[in-house]
Amino acid sequence: MIKKKLLFSFILLSFFCLTALQSQTKERKQPLIEILEELHSRFECNFSYIDSDVYGILLTPPDKSLDLKASIDYLQTNTPLQFTILGKNFITITQKKNTFSICGYIIDIYTNNTIEGVVVQTASSSVVSDKQGYFKLTRISENDIVTFRHLAYETLTDYAKKYDTKQCETIYLTSKTEDLTEIILSSYLTNGINKIIDGSISINYKNFGTVPGLIETDVLQTIQALSGFQSIDETVSNINVRGGTHDQNLILWDGIKMYQAGHFFGLISALNPRITKRVTLIKNGTPASYTDGISGTIDMKTDYTVSKKPSAEVGLNFINADAFVDLPINKNSSVQLASRKSFSELINTPTYSQYFDRAFQNTDVVTTTNITNSTDKKFDFYDVSLRWLYNLSDKDQLRLNFLNLKNNLTFTENAFGGGQQSSRQSSLDQRNIAGGLHYDRKWNTRFKTSLQLYGTNYKLDATNVDIVNEQIVAQNNEIVEIGLHLNSKYALNDYVTLQNGYHFVETEITNTEKINFPVVDSSIKETVQVHGLSSEIAYSTEDFNTHIKIGARLNYINTFKKFIVEPRFSLNHRLTSTISLEILGEFKNQITTFQTDFGNGFLGLENRKWTLANNTDIPILQSKQISIGANYNHKGLLVNTEFYYKKVDGITAQSQGFQNQYEFTEARGNYHVKGFDFLVKNTFNKFNTWLSYSLADNTYVFDAFEERKIPSNLDIRHTVSLATAYDFKELKLSAGFNWRSGKPATKPVTGNEIVNNTINYLPANSSNLASYTRVDASAIYNFNIGKNVKAQTGLSVLNVLNRKNIINTFYRIDNDTNEVQQVNEFSLGITPNFSFRVFF
Repeated sequence: MIKKKLLFSFILLSFFCLTALQSQTKERKQPLIEILEELHSRFECNFSYIDSDVYGILLTPPDKSLDLKASIDYLQTNTPLQFTILGKNFITITQKKNTFSICGYIIDIYTNNTIEGVVVQTASSSVVSDKQGYFKLTRISENDIVTFRHLAYETLTDYAKKYDTKQCETIYLTSKTEDLTEIILSSYLTNGINKIIDGSISINYKNFGTVPGLIETDVLQTIQALSGFQSIDETVSNINVRGGTHDQNLILWDGIKMYQAGHFFGLISALNPRITKRVTLIKNGTPASYTDGISGTIDMKTDYTVSKKPSAEVGLNFINADAFVDLPINKNSSVQLASRKSFSELINTPTYSQYFDRAFQNTDVVTTTNITNSTDKKFDFYDVSLRWLYNLSDKDQLRLNFLNLKNNLTFTENAFGGGQQSSRQSSLDQRNIAGGLHYDRKWNTRFKTSLQLYGTNYKLDATNVDIVNEQIVAQNNEIVEIGLHLNSKYALNDYVTLQNGYHFVETEITNTEKINFPVVDSSIKETVQVHGLSSEIAYSTEDFNTHIKIGARLNYINTFKKFIVEPRFSLNHRLTSTISLEILGEFKNQITTFQTDFGNGFLGLENRKWTLANNTDIPILQSKQISIGANYNHKGLLVNTEFYYKKVDGITAQSQGFQNQYEFTEARGNYHVKGFDFLVKNTFNKFNTWLSYSLADNTYVFDAFEERKIPSNLDIRHTVSLATAYDFKELKLSAGFNWRSGKPATKPVTGNEIVNNTINYLPANSSNLASYTRVDASAIYNFNIGKNVKAQTGLSVLNVLNRKNIINTFYRIDNDTNEVQQVNEFSLGITPNFSFRVFF
């Protein structure tokens, strides 16, 4: 009996399943064209329409029990089309007047990678995003609901009217395993720049807008458009983050620490912009996994995805030529190669000439006297990047990176007199070679680990010949560093994530100097080993209105037998859908620092050399920082404010670049900065305009100084930036105005300039240079050359008004007149640049 009941139940269940399946088959969506043909056969009616209006529209056919009018009403309700019945059986089909198109780029909210294969659909149409994450939907009405679906990401659904902005929007999808990361301010300045919920700023160069004065995706130039990041002398090798010196920044390339930031002695980034795809900028609230960089972190990353088809690009501007190739080896492996080289040996462009004059002013390269001059000046730079990407399995990824950067300068110094002439060559070589191995393992949907091994070698060699005094000075500054990072991330649930890590780094720095007369042969080699343990917990409330990240780092500096504990903290709370508050804090330390030598530097070009802390006269640098801020974002209007306080202990006078009475003083001290950053941005139609203002009070405290407290050499009290960008189809235009108050300076005492054969100065940094003003503009245009070949051309002008800004002033005694001589260093003059790039 029981068997019969089970058999009957099975047959009944099968009947219902088959009925449901048949019903689903009947209700399957069909192309609108097929539905119209069926109605034409049933009702002997005729339809008049434009093919492009009805092509691609899918919907469930109207019920066959409906008459013609009811069927037409059904179609009008469920499509973005207007059906008009003319006469008895003649029907015209047109687009509804209130329809529109939407387009955009779909981005991973955590990695900033574009997402291919996302199904974007409404009730009547659908498309799939391409390799660039791009999609376009047509014939959309404001009440349509748009859904974004991908197996690896959370489904996003919203009303179409949200994306009816007359421009291609950026849509962010959250990975199903990375749901604690969230963007709170998208398009922070321009497309591709976003503020993340942990207080960091993310830059995605795959979908980047435009910044005034830039036509290349130069990372270290881009960040100077952001509040809190600036360069006091216009170079990328002197980036100042909230009043700190450049050596206090941690610069990473795929997790490898880089010690050389610039080509052309700081005027352009040394890291090839064609291979750098995304950047994370951190001013405060640094994750516990990061060490070093007491002022800021610039974390550059390359593309992490194995390419499926080959691609390439070649480009040229007025400074260098470059090429990038991405080649798949098989379905699990690909190789990327990027190279860039200057071509000044072939032609001197106006841009090169401006850069040359700016870089080499007041140096041995251009110094001329009545008995000496310099000739045969040759400058060259290049960089090469090589990457191998290999997916061992669906859970295992291996990445191998190699990088080689180099600057080279040679010139001939000539001495003449008494009918005779003598010539000798001086030179300077600067390079950074680095390599790294990165292995990621995704154990399951909640747990993953990463292991990285890296090595980096920085070397600066200079040979300076004083032909008059028959003196040869050879100098060398070299860094050899190896590092190991082991990190794990475990998601306890959808709201809590734990991260733990171990970090080991060994840094060796050698400084040598050899002089033939008087004889000097000095070589100092120092090594420091650091072990670090980090742990961090991230928590998000169920409504995702509050995000908290609390972590700590325990460092053991083996060389000094010293422990340093560093707490880190970030909090973001959303008060409303448009307003959020954030609090950030951190303790950090670092063991590497610059020491400045203006008197006998590397040809006067690079007066800074890297040194290691020795825990005596060069202390370990330690910083503390706290900040509180607020964000507002509604209908194209974005406002961001932030107050901060930072204190750094362990600085030395020789690391700060004094060129006054304290230039050769050995002293230890600290600096503290109190500041306020403000940004307001408005997007209207195709215009994007922003205004930023920064206020900073930066003060040194040196007990050994006569004044004890003085303004910092980097005390730029006020900074203002105003910019606007306009996008029209494939054309991008931007222009910007930058103003800042002058940097501190120290003048000699008027009427009593020299005492005991030395300059008699007023109190240190008691005056300021004139304010700095610069207007920049740029234009970028994209177009197609052929079916699979795209091109881009760009034009930029730096310092459009050709303003002669003084960026530094120092004084020296003229040996011929025994009088004090004022020496000014000037900014770039008007500097045009042009680029042309082809994508295959």
